[in-house]
Amino acid sequence: KADCYVLPMPPDDFRDQCFRSDLMWWTLHPKRPAQPMGDRETRQGAINRAKKAAEAFAAEQGKAPDYAVGVEGGLCEDACFDEHGVGTNTLQCMAWISIYRPAEGRWGFGRSGAFPLPPALTQLVRQGMELGEAHDLYFSTVNSKQAGGTIGMLSKGRMSRAQYMQHTMMMALVPFVSSEHFTDEAATGSGSR
Repeated sequence: KADCYVLPMPPDDFRDQCFRSDLMWWTLHPKRPAQPMGDRETRQGAINRAKKAAEAFAAEQGKAPDYAVGVEGGLCEDACFDEHGVGTNTLQCMAWISIYRPAEGRWGFGRSGAFPLPPALTQLVRQGMELGEAHDLYFSTVNSKQAGGTIGMLSKGRMSRAQYMQHTMMMALVPFVSSEHFTDEAATGSGSR
């Protein structure tokens, strides 16, 4: 049985699709910007969440978890019009997942695909509002971050938040699933491939 904390707690359908039911779930709130911007801040948020998860598990269970997972959503600038003369300049929504295996000191990272925010949401975020608040105001919803999220609303249900995060989790698992390719020997070219 693997011990794993995922932070923040995702909706039930994400949990059911991506993980076994015997894993532990906690919601912790490590220090981070209210709205992570760019890959650096968003990935750091996922790293912080995984570290806090490992610490919380160790404090409660008296041992390190097999894996600790951090999930963080963020936004990045998309200067499509400025750079290519087509489309619009907007913000894009994306997420990072980090997986930490304390026993080996090994990390895995996955980044989701990105999708554009409508101009009205982009404007609200640029005025200082966190995306979840802007989403709820714009779409007249409540606590959308814990439901279908922005991807669910903008895709008109064609993609759930769970589906959006599932491929990100799979990308983060690559160094663990194919660990023989992610050793020190493999990195230096001295190991067998």
